[in-house]
Amino acid sequence: MKYFEETIGEMLTTVISALDVPITLSEEETGEYPFCTYENEVTPRYSKDGLEAYRSGTTIRVTSDSFDEAEAIADEIMATLSEDMGEHYAVQFERRERDRSSGVWTITLYYIIMQR
Repeated sequence: MKYFEETIGEMLTTVISALDVPITLSEEETGEYPFCTYENEVTPRYSKDGLEAYRSGTTIRVTSDSFDEAEAIADEIMATLSEDMGEHYAVQFERRERDRSSGVWTITLYYIIMQR
């Protein structure tokens, strides 16, 4: 399970870093905007034959002091993750939320990522 969680983190870091946006695991605020954070909640998926694969509820947060910038980055992430993620992952978008606090915007994207 730890391997699956790490490889998802590596995949997200690669994809989002390519957009020139820093990304870290969990809620580490960098002090510079924009930045992204992500969290994975990995659970095993079983069949009658035993462990079949792992599934992750993945949350990606885009934080910026500009709504337009946060929205544009979230759109780019969604476009990238909607592309074929190869033979190892099936990525399913769940929902998008927007929040503003103290002049800072956070766009939260929720995904289900499963092993193929």
